[in-house]
Amino acid sequence: HAYRCGGGVVIDCFAGVGGNAIQFAIKSYYVIAIDIDPQKVEFACHNSTIYEVRDKIDFVQGDFFKMAAYLKGDTVFLSPPWGGPDYAKVQTYDIRSMLKPHDGYHLFKIASRIASKVVIYLPRNVDFNQLAELSLSVDPPWTLEVYFI
Repeated sequence: HAYRCGGGVVIDCFAGVGGNAIQFAIKSYYVIAIDIDPQKVEFACHNSTIYEVRDKIDFVQGDFFKMAAYLKGDTVFLSPPWGGPDYAKVQTYDIRSMLKPHDGYHLFKIASRIASKVVIYLPRNVDFNQLAELSLSVDPPWTLEVYFI
């Protein structure tokens, strides 16, 4: 996903220990990495130092939803909490009911106000009809790309 973002400022809204933020920084993007958990932010800072990209990432400890109105970037990267290990037990992952603390539609709406490009990392069993709905909810409609690993 780092190759598809086209440069500029990437905002990683649920950065965790920094794996995705580091990959964006390696590709020469400037990254704002946000996580609500102070220990994860500390680990992310440490990991970015190991990968020698600490100077390309600003780490912010806080609630993305409370900060969203003040953020602007070129790309928003979302790897939201999927609701724990139960996501793998269902046939179809429903972004309306399984994403926490807000549903996927709310999350997408917020992200699309921050940047013109939104990348969402979701489990492989996500409901593709819901993703198509999301992509058609903006004008012009966004491209939906699916990658399986």
